[in-house]
Amino acid sequence: MIAVLDTNVFRGDVYAQRSQLRAVFERAASGAYRVVVPRICVEELVRQFPSRMLELEKEVKAVSEALRAFGLRAPAVPRNVEAVAEYRDRLEKHLGEDGCEIAEYPADAYLAAEWTAQRRKPIKDGGKEDGKGAPDAVVWLTVLALARDEDIVLVTANRSDFAEGKQSSKLHATLLEDLKERQIETDRVELVPSLFEFMARYVTPAEDAKAKAEGLLADEATRETLRAEISDAAQWYQVSHRQIEEWALGLDIEAAHLADVEVADIELVAVEPRKEGLDLSLRASCDARVDLMIWKYDAYDLSDEQPIRVYDFDWNESMAAAEIEQEIVLELQCDYQAAKGQFGVEIVGVEFPDGARG
Repeated sequence: MIAVLDTNVFRGDVYAQRSQLRAVFERAASGAYRVVVPRICVEELVRQFPSRMLELEKEVKAVSEALRAFGLRAPAVPRNVEAVAEYRDRLEKHLGEDGCEIAEYPADAYLAAEWTAQRRKPIKDGGKEDGKGAPDAVVWLTVLALARDEDIVLVTANRSDFAEGKQSSKLHATLLEDLKERQIETDRVELVPSLFEFMARYVTPAEDAKAKAEGLLADEATRETLRAEISDAAQWYQVSHRQIEEWALGLDIEAAHLADVEVADIELVAVEPRKEGLDLSLRASCDARVDLMIWKYDAYDLSDEQPIRVYDFDWNESMAAAEIEQEIVLELQCDYQAAKGQFGVEIVGVEFPDGARG
């Protein structure tokens, strides 16, 4: 089996060195599967690097005064030509380790230009993004080339272009036709929407690490501590615009963030042993209050039957503040330090399993 990683997999791990990708690469090195990153994705990551650093520089400047108040120095943000070249070298070296490789452009990569002109999947058709997506087309052509010989798992958050629908994990009909035309069985290519989901399906933890993790989660006092840490980490977590669109509330949401979060069930997805303790990948089912920024003209048109409640019609000149009660699932990465008995919790994703209530 080959796991093909799209560019967006690296959005939260630019250098491909954090625990989730590290766990995926370690399993690849053991021979469980191969990891392939299309060359076009490497080029996209290198192109994006300066702009990502510029974003980071702005964020650092925004907190630099507060850092100085505590006698702390703001970190330097690399953004010059040498930094970009160093990033490319570092990334390519990492993606060339055992079990991983960069797939060069397929022989029929020229079809990406033809598909762009035709506005056929995975090229976007309509709206502000009309005609964009040539890199997605090259990713798909790379998948087609690899699928002649092996089963493929395409890991991408870009379901709007590869899947039948924004919340579907089934390949789009046009892409299924591509497989049929090349006499490739359609079930040979599987679409997985996130690295977290790939880990849940294909990264089997070592038995001793799994036993330790399950023992931790079985202890009620530990679970209560973890629930509190998760709730604290979730405060003010910003919901991405892509997720807002997939949520399909039926009105324009300018911004959304998690507010009060009550954790119910915690599920172990994957675990990796570390010298200081454990790296845990968890899924937590929660009841949450989500704060929303909506346009005033939408706020005034809300009916009593809709699940959204406006609590401040005059948040500013154009926006109203609203809220909604919602069941959510948090995807979490937790660093457990055994000596201290402490969890470091990071939210890596949020899902709205059944859309908005109501």
